[in-house]
Amino acid sequence: MALKISYKKNNNEIYNCTKTYTFGSGLTFLQWLEANNDATKIIVRGFINAKELESLDQPIYTNLSLLEEIDFSECASGFDYWNLTLLNCPNLKKYIFPKNIKTAATQFENMPNLTEVVFQSGLENMLCKFNETTPISINLPNSLLTIDADFFYNSQLQQTTLPDNCKIINIPNQPQDTITQIIAGPNNNYYKNINGSLYTKDGETLIHSILQQSNELSIAEGCKVVAPYSCCYRHINKIYFPKSIKFIEQFSFFMSDGFSEITLPPDVEYVSTVAFASPTLKTATITSPTPPQNSLDSTFFIGKKIEIKVPQKYLNRYKQHPNYRDNKISAI
Repeated sequence: MALKISYKKNNNEIYNCTKTYTFGSGLTFLQWLEANNDATKIIVRGFINAKELESLDQPIYTNLSLLEEIDFSECASGFDYWNLTLLNCPNLKKYIFPKNIKTAATQFENMPNLTEVVFQSGLENMLCKFNETTPISINLPNSLLTIDADFFYNSQLQQTTLPDNCKIINIPNQPQDTITQIIAGPNNNYYKNINGSLYTKDGETLIHSILQQSNELSIAEGCKVVAPYSCCYRHINKIYFPKSIKFIEQFSFFMSDGFSEITLPPDVEYVSTVAFASPTLKTATITSPTPPQNSLDSTFFIGKKIEIKVPQKYLNRYKQHPNYRDNKISAI
């Protein structure tokens, strides 16, 4: 079945196209848009197969300055991966995705008036990117299984609720991120919130942190793992680690600042070399009788080693350990 397009101009009048367009052979979607760049609303109906989608699979650079809504809700896609990206749509307010897609990878670039994005049931993978775009409403269907970090990148999102079946979420690591909270839905089987921060359902892994009053971070008791990027690019005055912490993964506090010292609990087993790549960290107190694997080296970022303080009875043990030979080590 070929595609049929309707579009609206002026105030209320809707014009149905008198011609049926089969993209990929003859007129392309881009050519149609260029010929109808005064449309305020575009509705696409029909079925898109993989061959027809070839002309839709790349960003479309066109000037649609009047376009306010594009609606694919009556369009079924025979292609799992949807990457139709419209650029230069400053007045676009609403975008509705087609049916039957499993991966959404549309980029919304510089669309300051976009307020609503609607995804259809059946979507499993979220790769969309909202760059310099601030949608007020984004519905994430319960079919969604994964969310890529690009979803949060520079989006100005203040809050996102994870669908019940979402089991993989990749935390962004760019300084432009302004998302403040990721909320696990009430029936989510994989995540939960503790004091605003996002943890795995068992509470053993910190996924995304929220600071408490006075920009302090208190990690929940029972947490064993601080995940990559979970606390990056924060201004943190003080960090409280529970006794349960065992693993602090790479980039977990990447480029966070404000704190000059940390104290790690006795049972910590592993601290990634770049876990505390902070420009303000100077001293790390480690109470573990066994030196944690890896080191607290931040030389790449601040030009010097972090000073290590340990209990007197473990001093020689740390000084002789190969991972700490270059650090200044002293007794508490």
